[in-house]
Amino acid sequence: MEENPKEDLEQISHRIKDYIKLQLEIIQLKATEKGVRMVAYLITYLVLGLFVILFLLAGFLALGFYFAQVTGSNAAGFGCLSLILLLLVVILFIIKNKTLIKPLENKFIENIFKNW
Repeated sequence: MEENPKEDLEQISHRIKDYIKLQLEIIQLKATEKGVRMVAYLITYLVLGLFVILFLLAGFLALGFYFAQVTGSNAAGFGCLSLILLLLVVILFIIKNKTLIKPLENKFIENIFKNW
């Protein structure tokens, strides 16, 4: 039996096309997995952030009422709390690049390229 070179070439061509289709499908599935993972992280961190904000709000309200009781005036107590929070905001604004932006950038990059 003689093999036909034309049929062999067609068979190889067909296998190459199947291989390329499978590779594209694998890339698409990996990209989908990464996207879904990033959305899951985002939703998780948003929910956690919401609870942290609620916790801080309740804590600051309690601290404001405590200062109000100590000073004898609601306005003075919450004014003291506002000054403390303003000081914290200024400090965070000054050190934001080193303590907030760079670590967040590194964490996002790490999550994107994890198991790539």
